[in-house]
Amino acid sequence: MKFRNSPFIRFSFLGLASSLIILHQITSAYSNKIAETIWQQLGLSQQQGTDQIRHSFATGYSNFYGARNAKNIALGNRTAVAKNLFLFTKTYISSAEFKNYYAKERTASRPMEPSPAKSKEDIRRDLIADTEKNIRDAEKAMANMSADLKKAMLPAVADAKKQLEEYKKPDNKIVEIHFQGEQSRYKMDAEKYEKDLLFWQNNYPEDIRQLIKNRLEKYLSLAATVDFEAELILKNGKKKFANPVYESKHSDWKTIFRAGKDVYQTVKPLAEEWLRML
Repeated sequence: MKFRNSPFIRFSFLGLASSLIILHQITSAYSNKIAETIWQQLGLSQQQGTDQIRHSFATGYSNFYGARNAKNIALGNRTAVAKNLFLFTKTYISSAEFKNYYAKERTASRPMEPSPAKSKEDIRRDLIADTEKNIRDAEKAMANMSADLKKAMLPAVADAKKQLEEYKKPDNKIVEIHFQGEQSRYKMDAEKYEKDLLFWQNNYPEDIRQLIKNRLEKYLSLAATVDFEAELILKNGKKKFANPVYESKHSDWKTIFRAGKDVYQTVKPLAEEWLRML
């Protein structure tokens, strides 16, 4: 996903590991008033915020568009907003609401097994059936044709009938070619399925604790590489990293940088403590 030209915020406290916060179902430890204030600060409706965070945490892809006020939050308040959202998130992830959502998302994301390879006889039957249908359709159409058109069609129909008899022979080369192609297709599909299944198992673990661990570890690992002292320069009206290596970094790395060192230092121990509890 590309975020550079879109109004958004992807909170660095989880990076790819955002989660849905159903605020009216959150535990009484956090008041609705605090929740409403946070969403107002971000310029999001509660529904927008909760939908986007839920999807992001469950799928592992950041998805936080429309936070039009994010850049206007005072630097001193960003750490408080990040901390509160982190605590809301941590509480919500333990809820039945999120667990049910994740279970459905996980099932829906499972790759489909490849369709079995057709046998040589299945291929033969299909070719014969298709050819017989083409012959019937041609003969039906010829019944309403002029004599000249009918005469022009007769050689094609005759060839089709000859081909039909060829398909019935055990050693037909065209059947063999189709069979070898089907074997190759299945082999490629099976290899892709195994890769997709491994990706699915790693990114959608059955144990939700492993999901949380994966998301937090990914954030902490990425955030640890961020140079918060990196120099920015103005180029074509936009701020760019002076270091071309930093400019080529993934957008998540840049998001953590933009959130600032204070936010990272506030949330890092919270994330580490959550990991220890898993």
